Amino acid sequence: MTKILHKLFTTPGRSRSLIYLVAAIPFILVGLFGWEHGAFWFYLVPAIIAVVQFFKPRMFIWCLLLLIYFVASIQYFYLLIADIIRILTGGSPSALLDTDDSVVFITFVLVIVSVTVFLIRRGLKDWFANSLLKEQ
Repeated sequence: MTKILHKLFTTPGRSRSLIYLVAAIPFILVGLFGWEHGAFWFYLVPAIIAVVQFFKPRMFIWCLLLLIYFVASIQYFYLLIADIIRILTGGSPSALLDTDDSVVFITFVLVIVSVTVFLIRRGLKDWFANSLLKEQ
């Protein structure tokens, strides 16, 4: 257990990856869209976490960022599937209201899910690479 905690807090990733800067962009955009409602500061925190991970990679920060994106992916994907089911059963959707909003929402969901997949790949690659380097 101590080895895992030590690895999470001290082991840097192998290299800087642009996926962490890309991961900050959706948070900044959503925050800017909600600027007048005070949402910018709420979304600025995960954006800062993603930028810190780019400049000072740690496995703990990767886990935190992955958790944020994983929860967002599940929530938005659930909302998309629920709206599709509502449309197919004749109900009124909550997110897929018209063509323009639907395209933006579906694109946003695809971006969130794609970033989540790339974060998983990047973090696992770093985790296993560091494990193999320490064994040699």
